[in-house]
Amino acid sequence: HLWSQNYGDADDQYMGACFADPFGNTVICGSFYGTINITTPFTSFGRRDVIVAKFAPDGTPLWSDRIGFTSVDTGWSATSDNAGNTIVVGSVGPSPNVRNAFIARYSPAGTQQWIKYFVAGDSIAYTEVVDTDATKHIHVAGRFNGNINLGGSTLVAQAENDIFLAEFDAAGNHLWSKSFTNAGYFGEVHGIGVDPNGQPVLFGS
Repeated sequence: HLWSQNYGDADDQYMGACFADPFGNTVICGSFYGTINITTPFTSFGRRDVIVAKFAPDGTPLWSDRIGFTSVDTGWSATSDNAGNTIVVGSVGPSPNVRNAFIARYSPAGTQQWIKYFVAGDSIAYTEVVDTDATKHIHVAGRFNGNINLGGSTLVAQAENDIFLAEFDAAGNHLWSKSFTNAGYFGEVHGIGVDPNGQPVLFGS
């Protein structure tokens, strides 16, 4: 056993992702109700907030941050690029029946460099998986109902849950996006990877 930590209160906390960056640090993201204190005490704005945190190789907490709106917010997944920047994806709930997708990038020191929200109108959108390539481009995928605009053409869902796939540069600028549908069926995203040529590989059902 090398190290272990626990955080939270009597409310619920959830882990969405846990991984090592290129320098041996451990990064986590997830969601929490109530209060959590890793390096900074946070109390959820509404029902549930997103938490992201980084730990040194010996388990020392380095930084933490919260993303939160007034309803249910979820940290679905996270990854790092080859420079140690952390990219977090998930969904935020500005109201009880709406979920908007988001992507956020943090510097190695924990400064939030940018965050992008993708509004689904009076519907839902989740950014669920993320990976990066050698040029620090960010590849994401998720699900949506209704329509969503990730920075290019508006994507219109043909079924209850369509899948979107998109690429952004390191500054968060949209490069391309597309959607997939299987009319009458529920789409699910399970994972994403990027090959050495920067081509994304998506799998789901």
